[in-house]
Amino acid sequence: MKGGQRAGSGTYSWSNGEHYVGAWKGDQREGKGVHTWPSGAKYVGCFKSNKRHGQGKIVWGEDHSYEGGWENGERSGTGTFLWPDGEKYVGGFKSGGRSGPGVNNRPDGQHYVVSTNAEQTMYPNIVYCCYLLPQSINLPLLIY
Repeated sequence: MKGGQRAGSGTYSWSNGEHYVGAWKGDQREGKGVHTWPSGAKYVGCFKSNKRHGQGKIVWGEDHSYEGGWENGERSGTGTFLWPDGEKYVGGFKSGGRSGPGVNNRPDGQHYVVSTNAEQTMYPNIVYCCYLLPQSINLPLLIY
């Protein structure tokens, strides 16, 4: 504590069962830390002004996670999203949703190159361009 506010490194537990271990500044999560929820979900990464910001990974359950960039508490930049059914998306994110180019790998082995726009107002995060790639292609993905 510094001036009555959390500062430096420390641990805090909320009455709802949430728990945080990491850096504090001005009574807010700031810097690297680990936030866990009673559900078992866990975020490991950077915080700014009490929000996920920078690089980090959140895991909601077995084979269900997002790892990549965050901005003001939302997925942003380049990241990888895994679903429990084995689906995987590697690509751009903005305002929490898929945005820009990416590759969607389906559990059935199909690979799709997709482009989405998180800022669409009527149907946000809808794929508006999609190309099916041969299953034989092993895709290392570079996004610019």
